[in-house]
Amino acid sequence: GGNDGYCPAKVTHTLGGGRSARGMGSIGLFIDAGGKDLYGTRDPNGTSWTKETYGAGIDEADPPPVPGQKPPPRAKLSPEEAEKRVRDGAWDEEKKSWDLEKLWGIARSWAVGEMRFVVPVAIEKLGTLGDPAMEKALSVVGSKDGLELLAVRKTLAHDREKSIPRLVEILAHEDPRWRRQAAGFLADLGAKDTVEKIVPLLGDEKTALGALDAIARLDAKDQWPAVAKLLQTEPPERTKVAALRCLEKLAVPESSYLALLEMLLGSPFTVRFAAEDVAVSFGAPMAKHLAHEAMRTEGTSIQARRHAIRALGRIGAPESLPVLVELSDHENWEIRYEVAGALKLYLDTPDAAIAREVLADRARREANDHVKARLR
Repeated sequence: GGNDGYCPAKVTHTLGGGRSARGMGSIGLFIDAGGKDLYGTRDPNGTSWTKETYGAGIDEADPPPVPGQKPPPRAKLSPEEAEKRVRDGAWDEEKKSWDLEKLWGIARSWAVGEMRFVVPVAIEKLGTLGDPAMEKALSVVGSKDGLELLAVRKTLAHDREKSIPRLVEILAHEDPRWRRQAAGFLADLGAKDTVEKIVPLLGDEKTALGALDAIARLDAKDQWPAVAKLLQTEPPERTKVAALRCLEKLAVPESSYLALLEMLLGSPFTVRFAAEDVAVSFGAPMAKHLAHEAMRTEGTSIQARRHAIRALGRIGAPESLPVLVELSDHENWEIRYEVAGALKLYLDTPDAAIAREVLADRARREANDHVKARLR
């Protein structure tokens, strides 16, 4: 708090910027509690920001609220007032019709304050215009404006049957942003029969994320092989994480489990932890595969085995407990550390007595300070 000055030597790694290295994660969070501040690189007073290196910053300019002070009432408009606001802004009295461009301008406005009541009315009026409104929406599918895209989604929903084939055509557009957004709009419309048209987008680095999102939202379970195959290639880190989350949504069969577990080996930390989360989501059927990975000594790494042990603890399957008991005496302290954490998760299961006994025995014999702290 107070009036401060900040002049970082490396802007990318400070003021809310993390730096990942050696396969580990790094998150940077910068918070200034108030006052008039000076920054050597810009003037973010009273703002917030994010960085792609897993970071965020906040410069809080407003003083804390006064105890007992009530916030001002939220703005409200009656349906009649909202209708009048739209009519005043977009009705062409001379032509006795709605002005499409003006109506679109209202529909793509930020729905805050009184506009919370106005924007939905404008969207409703667009629906009465039929094809002209649909054509307007389709003409801006590739927009970078989030508010405009929101208006596109709501407008296309007025005539789902006509919108779907037109969006399928856009899947072949030369601009990857158009293709990516078309896939998303098809998912918004629940167009399950268009999935096979969306799947080819997985092969393009610039459209794969949009395709994965659409496939997951359309619950296209039969497309899991195409998604699992993506893990065998070398897509960007974010794409691999999205592919893992897509597999989680699709509840894939055991035949894809090995492809998922391979992500625990030598992958960036974001991919590894996503793979662990997805493995846990599959529950008991995944436990035997995780147990194999936890016990494996060749073709694996301590890092991968640690993920497998953590996942076993989170699943808590009874058949996994003997594996954890055996690993509790492992020579590597990192393995013992993860086993201690996993066994603690069994304390809320019917196998609590066994887990408690193993933890107590290990605590009496443990020499490593890190593991001893975990056992407390």
